[in-house]
Amino acid sequence: MTFGRKLIAALVALTLSFTAVSSQASTPVNTKFVEGTDAAAALYNPLVVNRINLEMPASTIRGLDGTTNNWANEGPYLPATMSGVVNGVAFPAMAVGVRLKGAWGSWRNIYGKPGFKIKVDFVDKNATFFGVKKLTLNNMVQDPSSVHETMAYRLFRAVGVSTARTGYTNVFVNGQNFGLRLNLETVDTTLLKRWNIQPLHIYKGGVPHFPDLWPGSEHLYAVDQGSVTDKSDLTALMAVVGRGNGPNWFTDMSAVADLEQMTLNWAAEKFTGHWDGYVNNHNNFYLVRRQDGKFIMLPWGMDQTWNGGLDYWSGSAMLSQCINDAKCLRLYQNAIAKVANTAQDLDLPGMSREVATVINPHLLADPKKEFGNDQIPGNQVYSRNFIISQISQALNMVRDIDAELKTFSADGYRSMKPGETLVVPNNVASIQLNGTPYSSNAFAESLAVNLAVGVNEVAMTVTNRRSNNKKTFTIKVHRLALASKTSSIRFVTGKSSLTTTAAKIISTAAKSMPNAQYAILTIRMQQPDRMNRAAAITLLKARQVRIESAYRAAGLKIVKTKLELGPVTGKDTLTLRVNYQR
Repeated sequence: MTFGRKLIAALVALTLSFTAVSSQASTPVNTKFVEGTDAAAALYNPLVVNRINLEMPASTIRGLDGTTNNWANEGPYLPATMSGVVNGVAFPAMAVGVRLKGAWGSWRNIYGKPGFKIKVDFVDKNATFFGVKKLTLNNMVQDPSSVHETMAYRLFRAVGVSTARTGYTNVFVNGQNFGLRLNLETVDTTLLKRWNIQPLHIYKGGVPHFPDLWPGSEHLYAVDQGSVTDKSDLTALMAVVGRGNGPNWFTDMSAVADLEQMTLNWAAEKFTGHWDGYVNNHNNFYLVRRQDGKFIMLPWGMDQTWNGGLDYWSGSAMLSQCINDAKCLRLYQNAIAKVANTAQDLDLPGMSREVATVINPHLLADPKKEFGNDQIPGNQVYSRNFIISQISQALNMVRDIDAELKTFSADGYRSMKPGETLVVPNNVASIQLNGTPYSSNAFAESLAVNLAVGVNEVAMTVTNRRSNNKKTFTIKVHRLALASKTSSIRFVTGKSSLTTTAAKIISTAAKSMPNAQYAILTIRMQQPDRMNRAAAITLLKARQVRIESAYRAAGLKIVKTKLELGPVTGKDTLTLRVNYQR
């Protein structure tokens, strides 16, 4: 079964796999930190605390009491029923599977404050919940601030690491308040699809084995997706690690791993103080083999971030080998600069304050929390101050190599960040591009570019004067193409109201022009018999109002309309021509 409801104007229509209760959010939802336009985006809004009700039979309660499962063996999913409220909109009960979630320090049984994993398709294999099949609800027992993960994951995503989004929800079990949980996006094909990644293999590293990437340790990795028996891709990665540094290390490693992505992940782990991740503890990480055959690394378990600094220049096997290779070292240094500059742009302390304002009342009312009320604001303030300190220290450390591009611009257009696309009209055949680096020690080249119709990719190089470190960025400029769409509609003689057929024709035409810009509409009508010109123009203007309204309703913005009286084939027929750019 499929369910769709528009929660708020700023969110996409959200699709559930069941029929919704007819209920609407009573207050507007703040979507400032919502990322993505997929249905699941509604679940991961850190400025909203949702509610999940779990009804569990006695057999499920017994199965979660810790006698048959523990942090090293989470056990099977057990039957439960889930209902609740998302963004103020109630959703009805659905059959799900539930099990405990946690590791060495955070695992709790059902009588404490457990983390939960919820399998939405436990009974109905086609069921989804806002497009997802699994929910991961962290108990945050090791994070009195309850904002560490939200800030850390946001930074990782902002620098380009394809990792989870976060939200919050209160959990009730059989009517009893089980307190606040972090709703952490599950690392699976649904998450990775949003980043245009089709995973061939997803491995998870960490407890109970804490494996690094030395040859022979394949069996220590859990397989979340892909063949459980054929781990030859992981073996190939480990073989390069096993050979150690040498003249061909960078080339060989680049053939099996995306080193630019991995160095960003490692730099962000160090910056956030993620001591329980890959680089410092061989824990809480995913290895994902993409469709291009290369591995990337994703973080997990970041509840104990923002608590203390880490040494950037020591760590796991891959990081150590990277630091000892000149090319990889430069990637890593660039990654540190990007992480620090991005953290400053994001204003993570400000985000922490906004999130805290929303979640703190729920934390204070949480009967299951394992820390005192006085610890909540103190830990939140400490993490904010730590972030400010980390930014200052990291930028000072890389000041002589920082060649990051902050923005690029062209006369008459707003400044844009790398990764954004500058869109220009069709009549702009050339453009002067200028770049602004983050560091005062760096400069960006100015580029005069002749533009072809379509997306133009331009290489802009930033150079740090002190070290002559150069980094090249791809700037995209989209010069719009010219296009047109002609339709014919009929009116009732002498009338200005649109017929149902005419309205449908306009709607279909508008939808065939997605992303149309600078649309100019020309309406041509033949002067009716026995009607003078003045009366014909009056009728045409009345019809214009209805036609423009129909185009707007279908999502097409008309910037200008031209009216013509002239020959048209067919009695009471008007031709509509839209010239636009795309």
